[in-house]
Amino acid sequence: MFVILDTNIYAADFRLTSPSFETLITGCARVGHTLVLPQLVLDELLNKYGEEYQKFLDAQRKLGFGPEGPIRTKRPEPTEKAKRLYHDYLLTRLPTAHRLRYPEISHETLVNRALRRAKPFRNTDTGGYRDVLLWYTIVEATQLSPAPIAFVTANVRDFSDPNDPSQLHPDLAHDLLDNSRTDANVTLFSNLDRFLQLHIIPTLSALADIRARLIADTFEPLNLRTFTSDDLQPLLGWKEFGPEEIGFPSEYETSHLSTIEDVEDIADVDVRQLSSDEILISYTVIAQCAFDVLIFRGDYYSLPDDELPYVWSPDWNEHYVAASDSSTVKLRIALVFSTQSGIVDSAQISSAAPTEEWWARKLRERP
Repeated sequence: MFVILDTNIYAADFRLTSPSFETLITGCARVGHTLVLPQLVLDELLNKYGEEYQKFLDAQRKLGFGPEGPIRTKRPEPTEKAKRLYHDYLLTRLPTAHRLRYPEISHETLVNRALRRAKPFRNTDTGGYRDVLLWYTIVEATQLSPAPIAFVTANVRDFSDPNDPSQLHPDLAHDLLDNSRTDANVTLFSNLDRFLQLHIIPTLSALADIRARLIADTFEPLNLRTFTSDDLQPLLGWKEFGPEEIGFPSEYETSHLSTIEDVEDIADVDVRQLSSDEILISYTVIAQCAFDVLIFRGDYYSLPDDELPYVWSPDWNEHYVAASDSSTVKLRIALVFSTQSGIVDSAQISSAAPTEEWWARKLRERP
């Protein structure tokens, strides 16, 4: 199987060290899948990294970091050099990835597709140009091998069937039927974890003994309840949640986890051998969590008094107030645990859902 990831999947974890990427890189090599890196995706990823790095430089300058500033630090690398260093880093993380050049598609074909507004072009005849080039790269890849292709992208709006997000858009399915290889098989995945659950994790050896000890809280190197409440959040970094994922009203924006206050239950523990000295641990937790949120000032003042969160910065900026609120949520968590060092190397939350809606919680909490 060829595995092709869209730029948005890589950009969600620039370091490529999350449990999902560790599982992908290790698992593909073990199973015999080929990770394919289109040149277009590589160019987009380097550009995105450069944009984010420039924001970092701008923030440093604003805060006075640098050899001449009030906070004396080494002068950071310029953006173009940082992009070159990141390019080298990617090649070390993806040493066996097969590179694909840009597609050999004519301007006439692209223009005709744009005028028809055929996906992945959007509702204009220009939006989605790079997505179209990526799609034609995938179409050409079907000529390279009879192997099926797994295409992982978060952009379901432009690649998937509007009636079934798990299927390719009819325009794209039609392209495959018109292809000279009538048996071309391209399967769409809207996130990396879904692909891993179907094609990688079942191939990894299950470690029943460690699983039983984790459930019984007798696995001495790691207690899931203690780790979740005390050590998980610092490993996650910045992760933004939509209000529907954590049971908040739609006025809450840019919500991210600040603390896990109380772990109520741990279930669905799964343990797999990832490499000779690493194991993949997945589990579901129900916990009361505190989240930091931003609320547009006008929306904040329109909230009923009994629904107001704790505001810790009424003047976060010209337009927003910064606040905190709590919710009991169900989280699916994955860890990469090193049996050699006895520590968790990386962690992520793959899904989140509220145990009750915010309005039901507010109604229940009313005196």
